[in-house]
Amino acid sequence: MIRSLSLKYRIALIIFALAGIMMMAVLWLSLSLSLSSGQKELAAKEHAFLGLLQDACRMALIREEYIDLQPYVVGLQRDPQVDRIILADYKNRVLVSTDPSEVGHPMPLLHQEGDYVWRIAEITNPTGRLGILAIRFSETALKNEYQRTRSISILVAAGGITVMAFIGLWLGGLLTKRLDSLAKAAQQMAKGNLSVALAVDGTDEVAELNRLFNSMASRLEANIKDLKDRAEYIRTLMNNALDAIITIDEQGIIELTNPAAEKIFGYPASELIGTAIFSLLPGLPKEQGAASAYHTLTAAGKMSDMMAQRKDGASFPVELSVSEMCLGSRCVAIAIIRDTTDRQQAEEALRRSEESFHAAFEYAPIGMALVGLDDRFLQVNQALCSILGYRREELLAKTVIQITHPDDVLAEAQQKSTVAGKEKSFFLMEKRYLHADGHMVWGRLSVSLVNDRQGKPLYYIGQMEDITDRKEAE
Repeated sequence: MIRSLSLKYRIALIIFALAGIMMMAVLWLSLSLSLSSGQKELAAKEHAFLGLLQDACRMALIREEYIDLQPYVVGLQRDPQVDRIILADYKNRVLVSTDPSEVGHPMPLLHQEGDYVWRIAEITNPTGRLGILAIRFSETALKNEYQRTRSISILVAAGGITVMAFIGLWLGGLLTKRLDSLAKAAQQMAKGNLSVALAVDGTDEVAELNRLFNSMASRLEANIKDLKDRAEYIRTLMNNALDAIITIDEQGIIELTNPAAEKIFGYPASELIGTAIFSLLPGLPKEQGAASAYHTLTAAGKMSDMMAQRKDGASFPVELSVSEMCLGSRCVAIAIIRDTTDRQQAEEALRRSEESFHAAFEYAPIGMALVGLDDRFLQVNQALCSILGYRREELLAKTVIQITHPDDVLAEAQQKSTVAGKEKSFFLMEKRYLHADGHMVWGRLSVSLVNDRQGKPLYYIGQMEDITDRKEAE
């Protein structure tokens, strides 16, 4: 319902609601303060009455003289807030009362009734309890004053809300008058009239809107030109990309290609556009038609490897990256296809090289090991295990220091520092090893440091020849 109102009446309604909330808050606060103040005043008066009478009643109870106290108590009843006063001795027998008929009788039950409240105080002296003083106060006057204050506050609040309603209507009309002009100008712009302009008078928010509207009209042409430039920029990127870029509609039909796609697949653009993506990626599912290829491509995600086919029928490996772009209800898949033939050939060559290294490492007649920068074994060959008498898993659990004779540890560390500091590319030394059964093994050690492409050290590679027999012969 509120949405169907004009802006003028919405503004008036908001101002009216805010004024109502503020008035209600002020009304509640004033009534709360009024009631709290009255209650505090009544409590102070009640306390004063009890204090005044306690001393007089104590003297009367000590002396057992009540003739003068009875008329004094009756006189206090003339106060509109004092309804009844009863003084009883420690046996609960009434000695003094504003109702003389109660004197000599047991203390009546004290019930809270309506606007009346009992305040009770025990009267004592150093010897013990003397009696009880009970005063019933009336809160009628306090409640009447509260009701009067509330009525006046409600009238004031209603008047204030009414005034704010008229002010809201006036402000709403004042604001929407200028906004109506802005709306009419916007309608003209929507029809294509970019020459429309609004008068800018003042520095308020509406004037700022008019100023922004005028600048928006002048910038539309620049934005249109910018869009054309961006389109040309994207076209240039596609034309100069090394990877094939192809867009496919939801039916699996190629809509757009770039020159790289023509070069990679061997088709001219005129033959690619309008054909099914199956002609380039025959591995896509064909059971449910070309549309199923679209869903397979978009599900492929960022990276996937598959086989593609050139115009001459040759198959070759590609890396496929697909993303989906939707404009409104129309979606297309953007496929970036990279020929990975050279990369896979390089990977295959690397794999063969690694296999050759592994075979040479594992079956070498001398001991070989890859050692981390922390002196822990990373890989060991069978020859080294046999020379030192350890099983492979035992040797991998140890460090170089643990299998080195203590007298040779420092010498080897110094040699390693020269290689790590790039003073030399490798070092040779003869050192003593500790065999698994405890005897000493002499070895001729050659060590070099392997770095990554950035020159950061990765690990040491060591070769050890058993020269124990030669050393013993010497």
